[in-house]
Amino acid sequence: MKLYVIPSWYPSKLNPANGTFFVDWAGTLARASHDIVIIANVMHPFKKLPKYHQLPGKTHQPGLESGLLTYRREAINLRPKLAKKSFQVYKKSLTSQFEQALTEKGRPDIVLVHSSLWAGAALAERLSSEAIPFIVMEHLKAFLLEAGFSDFQKRCVQTTYSRADKIVAVSSTLEKQILKIFPGAQGKTTIIHSPVTKKMMAPVGLDSSTAPDFTFIAVSLLRTEKRIDLLLKAFSRLVQAGKSARLKIVGDGPLRKSLERLARRLNVGNRIDFLGYLTREQVTGELHQSDCLVLPSDVETFGMALVEAMAAGLPVIATSCGGPQDIVTEETGLLVPVNDEIALCQAMQTIMDNYDNYEPEKIRRYVGGKFGEQTYVAALTAVFDELVPGS
Repeated sequence: MKLYVIPSWYPSKLNPANGTFFVDWAGTLARASHDIVIIANVMHPFKKLPKYHQLPGKTHQPGLESGLLTYRREAINLRPKLAKKSFQVYKKSLTSQFEQALTEKGRPDIVLVHSSLWAGAALAERLSSEAIPFIVMEHLKAFLLEAGFSDFQKRCVQTTYSRADKIVAVSSTLEKQILKIFPGAQGKTTIIHSPVTKKMMAPVGLDSSTAPDFTFIAVSLLRTEKRIDLLLKAFSRLVQAGKSARLKIVGDGPLRKSLERLARRLNVGNRIDFLGYLTREQVTGELHQSDCLVLPSDVETFGMALVEAMAAGLPVIATSCGGPQDIVTEETGLLVPVNDEIALCQAMQTIMDNYDNYEPEKIRRYVGGKFGEQTYVAALTAVFDELVPGS
């Protein structure tokens, strides 16, 4: 089957961590013998303007990226405060890319769009007019936030949903919120969890028990809603209680310096390593040299860091902030309330005290069965067959 995969954000030289999972998931579909074409139109924020010279030219020709045929175009959003105008510029550019792909690669059987904002909204009318079936896979945290969308954004999502053939939510909480905000989507939604790839599941031959201290790890963008500040405070409580532990923070973002200052104020700076942005391979290596992953977010539509950690055999601790409720079980870790420093500290202590009860291979089998490539491909294939019978 010929699939056009169109993400609303995508990795680039200016932001290599943005949308890396979309590359992995497209690769999963390619390994399942689907003919994949990626159309990536990356609109960078205005603050990236000083790096404009690093962007590929507008006439950038398609080529292989990570083994996948990719049509890439990048630009700076020159009208960040004019949402409607910025969207029209983006829509015109993405539509042009789509037309180029149609001319050069032919009509797709199905288009798979990652997020209604903004790729889905930009192409919904075009795809509908050509009777090309399209699926929208939603990932946006805005669905889980109070007043997460502006009126204009709501109209864009509504336009997308009115024309989409199927709407895929990556968690049950996300599906519930989609239907609450956009009841007209009733009958179009389904849940397909984000997959952990075979590469993530592959053992790397590292022993997590070699470190002298119990090692917690967080893999996260350092943004407000990720609540790494809460994790630092909970970790400080743990250390003050006499526990011999370390904490690794993988990721970068606007809060890094303030979080480093917080660690020093809490007198745990010598027990916390801020590792910054790491490649996927490096992240996997760090997971295999850790004992437990912690995800302390206020909101998560899924929680990819959790399944990655489970693929390495680690138990996990997460807040009940949306997606994690579909992932964490009693055999794989603990769930705690959102924004509860004491409960988070207690969960960390519980994991340390009962670590032998968590069996790495059992955790790996669980995540491989529920979130593995085969499960993901089978779920999407069922949707494809529904939209294109006999495919």
